[in-house]
Amino acid sequence: MRFFFVGMSWDLMPLNNKNNINNTTMIKPAEYMTLTNGNILEYQKKYCKKLINELNRYDNIILNVANEPWFFNQEHDGFSSPASDQTKAWVKKVSDWMIEEEAKLPKKHIISVDYTNEGRLISKEEMEKYWSNISVFNHHYDKDATSVKLNYRNISRAFAFNET
Repeated sequence: MRFFFVGMSWDLMPLNNKNNINNTTMIKPAEYMTLTNGNILEYQKKYCKKLINELNRYDNIILNVANEPWFFNQEHDGFSSPASDQTKAWVKKVSDWMIEEEAKLPKKHIISVDYTNEGRLISKEEMEKYWSNISVFNHHYDKDATSVKLNYRNISRAFAFNET
């Protein structure tokens, strides 16, 4: 179950100030997946917790924090750039909400995140700081399985290719 995506669809998103009557903060698309997105963060939290509660009765689902969180917030230019530190901190916060909410419920689910296009090394520091709740790292267009080759000895998590 994908929780958040912004990409080129920001103009259509319900939390975009133009699309609701809730006085959500006017932000740029690049701010949506950051902790500095104004009152949108609280709406994201409510949405996340509501979905966690509604989906808890199901067994075989994976909770995907964000699809392509690097789309507007790349660490550096290029096709294989991961998200910026600001977006990684947001992913950590959302995954914390997921863990906290599921702690109150009978079923626990796997949490995943789309890490990057192609493959990239995930450092130990980054694992500790941002990814402690993540069980599966999804990579897109990683035709040579570079992400697995770079990380399988250092990270005891699953790697998936959910867009090829």
